[in-house]
Amino acid sequence: MARWVRSAPGSPLGFHVFARADGRALAHNIFLDGNTFGDSPSVGHNVFVADLSTGFVLNWRNTKMSYAVVYRTREFNAQIAPQLFGTVSLNVTF
Repeated sequence: MARWVRSAPGSPLGFHVFARADGRALAHNIFLDGNTFGDSPSVGHNVFVADLSTGFVLNWRNTKMSYAVVYRTREFNAQIAPQLFGTVSLNVTF
């Protein structure tokens, strides 16, 4: 007889994967549009920007480490290609 072995609730070790979609609308970005109150260099920006990410998380007791790969759509008109970057975070709860 086959049995599935599961970790007990409250086990100190855990793992999960995730995917996320995030969008935002930008009215004014001072880094792209320049100074608000005077003349300064600027570039035309896209009003809507999206982030798509996927990654994994390792949990051990009160420590969590995560890694994600993020795909960000173009933020301004002269940008040649979308951005692709990774993020790593370490969280400790006490």
